[in-house]
Amino acid sequence: MDISSSLLLLSFFLFVIIIFIFNKINGLRTSSVSKKKPTEHVSTHSYGPRFPQGSLGWPILGETIEFVSSAYSDHPESFMDKRRVMYGRVFKSHIFGTATIVSTDAEVNKAVLQSDSTAFVPFYPKTVRDLMGKSSILLINGSLHRRFHGLVGSFLKSPPLKAQIVRDMHKFLSESMDLWSEDQPVLLQDVSKNVAFKVLAKALISVEKGEELEELKEEFEQFIRGLMSLPINLPGTQLHRSLQAKKKMVKQVEKIIGDKVRREKNKEEDGAVAKDVVDVLLKDSSENLTHNLIANNMIDMMIPGHDSVPVLITLAVKFLSDSPTALHFLTVTNLNHIQVMIV
Repeated sequence: MDISSSLLLLSFFLFVIIIFIFNKINGLRTSSVSKKKPTEHVSTHSYGPRFPQGSLGWPILGETIEFVSSAYSDHPESFMDKRRVMYGRVFKSHIFGTATIVSTDAEVNKAVLQSDSTAFVPFYPKTVRDLMGKSSILLINGSLHRRFHGLVGSFLKSPPLKAQIVRDMHKFLSESMDLWSEDQPVLLQDVSKNVAFKVLAKALISVEKGEELEELKEEFEQFIRGLMSLPINLPGTQLHRSLQAKKKMVKQVEKIIGDKVRREKNKEEDGAVAKDVVDVLLKDSSENLTHNLIANNMIDMMIPGHDSVPVLITLAVKFLSDSPTALHFLTVTNLNHIQVMIV
């Protein structure tokens, strides 16, 4: 599992790549748009780039409110569909406090993702930057980023952890299924979200059950809501509540880290096998990997388990249910392997 790509799997990035307008954007226009004469939606300055059609919306707010409201509606694609019809597959907008170029064109997205680092650089909305913090793996660069990525990536790819995750998923899902009732509908995405969070919490910080897990989950739900909120940090706003929730989680994880360090000193087992990601990072001698940095990034790494992974699990179950042949093939292919790992 690639850590950077996992952290990028925020739900509202699944169907759109937001590109900062101050980067090089010449050529990011569909053929249908390029054939049209410039309108009031296109910048015609001869000394600067010509932007795609679109609207910047209201002052300050831009089109954020419509974007967020559509994301939580029964038709989350409505924001993109409306503008794709009006302006083409690449259009300008103003979302989360930043003027942006939005691309829903596969060829454009491919060109951006395959370009070198000098043409396009990663950029995240202000709400994401505020909630992640300056020490997030998404925002740090250089040797520290490579060190963190290497340590965590190697551990997440290790066969022992993969076997543990399979056992944990089987255990947590079985516990959930025991609570199902024949006369009540099963909300598969909610079940998947609960199981995924438990698996990640155990793999990252060895929190498995009890009041500690419930408290962490409650604060995490508050934290995650701020990723798609207005970039206004005032008491009573969602961003402010999410930042407060992040602080509480960081303190909780720092306490877990402190307990691990004390137990390690008492036992003097420097060569002990790492049980979770925190153990891996604590064994590193780098002074840059502070407890606060580790705690912040453990929380950030839980984000994929909230929306993206549950959505993928739900879609997989749906499509496999519609295709008995594919389901049978996967069952026969993987059943023996899964049983070996669970034992």
